[in-house]
This record gives sequence, structure tokens and C-alpha cells, in this order.
Amino acid sequence: MSTAHPRKPGLKEVAALAGVSTATVSYVLSGKRAVSATTAQRVHAAIEELGYRPNRSAAALRSGRSSTIVLLIPDVTNPFYTELVVGVEERAADHDLAVVLRNANLDPSRERAYLADALSLDVAAVLCAPFTPVLLTDVPASRGGRPPVVLLDEAIDGDAAARVSSDNVRGGELVAEHFASLGCARAAVVGAPEGMPTSVERINAFRRRAAELGIEVPERAVARALRRTGDAIAQAGAIIDDVAGIDAFFAGDDLLAITLVRELRRRGLAVPDDVAVCGFDDIPWAALVTPTLTTVRQRAREMGRRGVDSAMSLLEGREVEDVVLPVELMVRDSTAPR
Repeated sequence: MSTAHPRKPGLKEVAALAGVSTATVSYVLSGKRAVSATTAQRVHAAIEELGYRPNRSAAALRSGRSSTIVLLIPDVTNPFYTELVVGVEERAADHDLAVVLRNANLDPSRERAYLADALSLDVAAVLCAPFTPVLLTDVPASRGGRPPVVLLDEAIDGDAAARVSSDNVRGGELVAEHFASLGCARAAVVGAPEGMPTSVERINAFRRRAAELGIEVPERAVARALRRTGDAIAQAGAIIDDVAGIDAFFAGDDLLAITLVRELRRRGLAVPDDVAVCGFDDIPWAALVTPTLTTVRQRAREMGRRGVDSAMSLLEGREVEDVVLPVELMVRDSTAPR
């Protein structure tokens, strides 16, 4: 014999327990109309006692706007993107929004499919941290009713409503200035896939500032990952074998830098005594590995929060400016004076 499930408490039950109308309960929940502190306290006490939870789907139907946002990231195993996800979820919760996460797993075809699918859904907005430079040109052009796209981290070309990124140019300059202060004379670079704006900005800024400060960065000493970290590390090994006198490495992200330190040690080189290594991101692991990693700190959580803020502003019809967040050099044990 089947057993009927008990009905979940609704607005009527909350209103009855609090001794108010259902409209008053709605006003307390939405904040659309002022309610006395005493009345609001009774409503919240009734909500807590009954275990009432708002029905987001019903609210979305009433407002005509979805209460869900899609977040598309390249690689959930990279702690930088984990921090980004935390920031998005924190701010989404403030707006009573649900977050649907899509992990492309560094697969361009999956990334394109996930984005196309997200743009076809009835969602409030799509937040996207791309790793394919042509991603937005691979999906249909903007059309009426399509959710706004907010780009996080990578400011790639295409049909995006807003962008939130870091000051990658200043980040590259900070690394060059730090290497110069250490007395480094010849540096190498290991970056992300060629064509990605963050990688291009960091590498170009680093090389330009390094040249101004008298640090040589040979063309043969610039490597870029094809897809995974291992691609770039193999190229870094070739640089060590083929380019003499390298005393500093700038890695485009912290996972690259940490793996690079291990490769240098495997080859009998000491970090930082023989080669200084600097990363980019300041993931939580950076301060835990040995040696602790000098890196450029990005504000990943703030980037996620600001992305949601931009999406909400767009949905409310307000103009949105692109956001460029400041960066900071975190000096640790992987670099030391010559």
C-alpha cells in the first residue's frame, strides 16, 4: 500500500501561523514593500518553525524571469576555477539564484556544446570562463530572448554582454620587476595555450618590461601549453636542454609553476638557488608546496561575485562596464636574491 507524502508547508501555512496575510509573507520574502520589524520577526519565526522553503520555480513563473544561472568553466580540478565557483555561488545565493555548473574538462567540443545548450535554455544568464579563443564565434549570433553572457577571466572576442577579468598586463610587469630585483639575467616563459588573451597579455607584458630592465627572454625560451599542463612542462624541459643560462621561469599559472618546480628538481636544478620560479593565480596550494610559490594573486572569488553582479545589472536593464580587477605579487620561497 502506497503512503502519501505530507504536503510541504506553503505561504498559507506560514501566514496562518504568523497571524498575517499571505501577501504580507510575500512582502517579507521579496522586500518589495516595507513591513514592520515586529511583523517581519513573526513571519521569519513561522518560516523557521515550519521549515518553509520558497518555490523558486513558481517565483520564476510569476516574475517572468528564470532563477537559474549557468556557469561554464574549463577545468574543475584547477583550484583557481574552484575559487571562482565559490564566488559565483556566494553572490548567487544573495540573489536567491541557483547555479548550474558545466565543466568542459578542457575539451573544446564539449565547451562549445555546453555553451550552445546554455544559450538555448530559459536561464537568467550564462557566466563563462572560456579556454577556447574563438568560443563565442562558434555559437549562433545574439538573438532576441537569449540570456546575457558574462565572460569571466578571459576577455575573448565575441558577443558577450560584459567581462570581468584581472589586470594581466600589470601582473606580467610585476614578475619582470621582481626578477630584476633578484639580479636575474635570462628568463624563460611557460604559458597557457597560444591565442588566449590572458596568456598573451601576461607574456607580452612580462617580455616588454623584462627587456626594459635588462633581462633577456630568448624567443626559444617561450613555451605554450597545447592543452594540458604536461604539454608545457615538456617544452620547458626542452628550454632547459637547449637554452643556456636560464636563471628564472615565469609560469602562466600556479599548476604549471608547481609542476615545473618538480621537473627542475628532477633535472638536478635547485629552486630558487639555480632557477627562480614565479606563477600566476595564488591558488591555495601555492603557500603549501615546498618551496612555497611566489606568484601573482588574482581575486578569483571576487571575480565570480562581480560576474553575478554584472549579470543582475544587465537583467535589471542597467548599463554595465567591463571590470578589471587589480593583482598583487606574493613573494615566497621559490624566488630569492642571486
